[in-house]
Amino acid sequence: MSKKILILFLIAIISGIFLTGCSKTTTVTVNTNLRVIVFGDAHQPLQGAKVVSNSQPNGQLKLTGLTDTDGIVWLQNIKPGDYNFYINRFDYTQTQILLTATSGQTTEIPVHLVLTNPTSTTPTTTPSQVTFAQLTAAPATYNNQIIAIEGFWFDGFEIEVLAERLIPSDWPPGNLQPDWDGVRIWVTNGLPGDVNQQLYLQPNNSTGYPAHYGKVEITSVLEYGGQYGHMNAY
Repeated sequence: MSKKILILFLIAIISGIFLTGCSKTTTVTVNTNLRVIVFGDAHQPLQGAKVVSNSQPNGQLKLTGLTDTDGIVWLQNIKPGDYNFYINRFDYTQTQILLTATSGQTTEIPVHLVLTNPTSTTPTTTPSQVTFAQLTAAPATYNNQIIAIEGFWFDGFEIEVLAERLIPSDWPPGNLQPDWDGVRIWVTNGLPGDVNQQLYLQPNNSTGYPAHYGKVEITSVLEYGGQYGHMNAY
């Protein structure tokens, strides 16, 4: 009888040592939420401002969104860590913010944008009506001049261009895209929000970011001779 008790006692000790040696602490990373609120000069909420992450933690996809009528973009269930965002709207100067999102917390980020031209939003001289053919033939002629040009607007994931024409997209079938062999003009800060909302919406794009497209006329100052847009590709 005593031998059986001794053997059971030894088994219990060995089992205890084994279990203690295999125990470990697991760290669980909890995702977080960001609430970005964009205001204008008069502290009014700005609808239609674009919020895009320029850098994000490893494993986090690029973040992007447009502010609603209350000037708010919700970025939910994202990885904690360091982010670099740029925020812009067609009539305001682009700004950049750096922030650290804390695990398991919702962080509210107020952003104030400054009007690009607070004294005047209309040209002070009569614009020159220009076609794509005229612009292609002598672009330097119109450098730093106010021009009015008609074309096909297309925006989406890191693209805001006035294109000479749109063509069927390679993917997905039925979509449109700018003709990469034609002239494409990068438009800084995009279109006015009320104009953008009147265009066609193409929700299913290869990038996953919805696109607006349609025929428009843009009046603005032309800058020629440099490289513009995403990765200086325009």
